[in-house]
Amino acid sequence: MEKRFYDFKPGTEWVFNATFNGSKRKAVYKVVEQNHDGTYFQYDLYNPPDPGATASTDEIWFLKDGYVVWADYDLERITPYWRIYKLGSVQGDSWKGPGGKGESVNLGVTEVNVPAGRYRDVIHIRVIDEDGHIHDFYYAPEVGLIKRESHSPRGTSIEELVSFKPGR
Repeated sequence: MEKRFYDFKPGTEWVFNATFNGSKRKAVYKVVEQNHDGTYFQYDLYNPPDPGATASTDEIWFLKDGYVVWADYDLERITPYWRIYKLGSVQGDSWKGPGGKGESVNLGVTEVNVPAGRYRDVIHIRVIDEDGHIHDFYYAPEVGLIKRESHSPRGTSIEELVSFKPGR
């Protein structure tokens, strides 16, 4: 995965249709800061029917030891939970998550249709976390994350890109 899949300026915003076990929501990712440590973004999940109800979390993705790592960011503490991508990996390559937990697999390049449109040259990464839950991530060039699916005993969660606005 090159920088064009994960390197975005502050103000960049992704809006997703999110579904969890049939319940529909809107999910918004927004880059709030970018510095030498990584790209900090805020993830808001708007929970209908109360349009004012928001569950918000601050997260970060960054490069470390040749991996793009996705982590929780809370009060200056970073807690990595997924190695989303191994730089230079190709279809079939796999790698362990932070602390040896979970495993990620590069499933290759595909084409994906989401409400925001059709994307080609999309990298599909599957993460199987330490509990055996499956998370599929789809990254398009110049846009980044366009789709995410998670499957666990609690249910299925799907996020599909509705709109993308690059930062300045």
